[in-house]
Amino acid sequence: MKPEIPTFWTLYRTLHCFFFLCPLPGSDLPRRFGEFPMEFASTPICDIDPYFQDKKTFIVISGGGTIFRFSAEKALYLLSPFHPIRRIAIYVLTHPLFSFVIICTILVNCYVMIKPDTE
Repeated sequence: MKPEIPTFWTLYRTLHCFFFLCPLPGSDLPRRFGEFPMEFASTPICDIDPYFQDKKTFIVISGGGTIFRFSAEKALYLLSPFHPIRRIAIYVLTHPLFSFVIICTILVNCYVMIKPDTE
């Protein structure tokens, strides 16, 4: 069996997590942080990455353990991170079914575009 050659992104993620001891956005929560309490899932919490400590960001960890990073600035100059509308949007965005719905929408759109017109 041939050894697997790591891709650039695999190496980047490995080195990033090794040197900075923090996860990348969109990656799963590393085991060294322990079991994540599910009551904080889909809730804005302080950023755990030391690089972002001086920047206005926060993270949201989905129920599946995926990390999402958002800006803590007011959205549309109106909505703070804890505004109910923004919290609902973050909950929907971080829900595991959101990606599935988007992919299904794209596939249906592709099918409709290639379907011949009937007159």
